[in-house]
Amino acid sequence: MKLGSQKPKEGRFWASLFDFSFKHFVTIRIFVIIYWANIILAGALGVLTIIGGFRDSTGLGILAVIVAPLLFLAYILFLRIILEAIAMLFHIGDYVKAIAEHLEPGTKRIEEYEVSKPKE
Repeated sequence: MKLGSQKPKEGRFWASLFDFSFKHFVTIRIFVIIYWANIILAGALGVLTIIGGFRDSTGLGILAVIVAPLLFLAYILFLRIILEAIAMLFHIGDYVKAIAEHLEPGTKRIEEYEVSKPKE
């Protein structure tokens, strides 16, 4: 099994969107759009903050030139961490599926193993 199988073939976005068996996920594909949109919006907000700072006063403008890029980087870093954490959950599902598919026939499933209870 190829890992990352939740990605359908190119051009199959709409088919995946209406896949009622949930064999293909659109979330990972949408992450790219979410990430780029947030970079553009955060950059525009940073530029507007700097322009607004200089419009009010020179000192506030200089402060905005220093603070706005730092806030931009912090926001993008935070967003990237969140998106990667969510994507990691999807990849874990792929790995579990790959492990389950490679179990030999006749092997015990997890629920068939007896769990020893702690002695009281």
